[in-house]
Amino acid sequence: MNITRSYNLSIGKSSYARKDYAQKPCSKNVLFKSKVISNIPDSFVSTTKNLATNFEAEIRRLSAEGFESKTLEELYTPKYKPTRRFNECGYPVTTIIDKLTGKPVEVFVKDFSVGNRKNYRLYLNSDTKCLVPIGRREFWADPEIKMVTPEYMSSCPKNARYRGIGIRCHQLAVETAMLNNYSKIQLNALKSAYPFHKKCLFKDSANMEFSSQKFKEYVENFREYYMLSEAEAYDLLKHKKDGNAIILLYKDAKAQIEKVTGALDDLYMELSGERLELWKKMAASQPILLP
Repeated sequence: MNITRSYNLSIGKSSYARKDYAQKPCSKNVLFKSKVISNIPDSFVSTTKNLATNFEAEIRRLSAEGFESKTLEELYTPKYKPTRRFNECGYPVTTIIDKLTGKPVEVFVKDFSVGNRKNYRLYLNSDTKCLVPIGRREFWADPEIKMVTPEYMSSCPKNARYRGIGIRCHQLAVETAMLNNYSKIQLNALKSAYPFHKKCLFKDSANMEFSSQKFKEYVENFREYYMLSEAEAYDLLKHKKDGNAIILLYKDAKAQIEKVTGALDDLYMELSGERLELWKKMAASQPILLP
């Protein structure tokens, strides 16, 4: 199930069309641990010690009425804290909830990131020859505007047996914000997924913010789609550099291809302030990427 809208504007080359190629179960990744830890800024101090073991009261205090999440409350309790940090292949380990048994199920995370474009996938620990991801989280760790900006998020509908996949996907973005000292995580949510993100403490946002790098990417995508020169593309967009106007242009272009009622009713959301601070505490109590 796709639960956020991709910002890849290359019409006909959307991230929706990209394949989740099956992965071999244990291509050795012994460098992952050292890679993650070496990326920790000197100023970062781990907050995994002396944390509350149950965040239920804080979660309920910050939850909007009608959007309380039992899964969020349950997942960040000692019962679901992983018994190990890395699996035998060197990949970070976390847990989700088995609906049938009510017990934690171990999953591991693989990193397909390229530079600041982060790309993480969650897999069930299994001895099968090929593994298919049960969750994906892609986003930009944008140093220019110092926030996490959205790309793509999904969970596999075949894994309806489990709860907490999307929450762990959000945790990866939260930990990235912690490692980079960012104060906001942006989200472009599908309307159908709005209640889920609301339960994860995201709140409505008036607009989206973009770095100059992102804006240049949008110009190039519009240039290709409309078969314009670079100068013409800049002329088209130069008076619409604010996030809302760019997205309106994006929707107009996509609408010409999709022509599906309700397909583009995206909603802007963000995680910031005390909600993000609570998330940081929860993530630090059961870290995936953090030391």
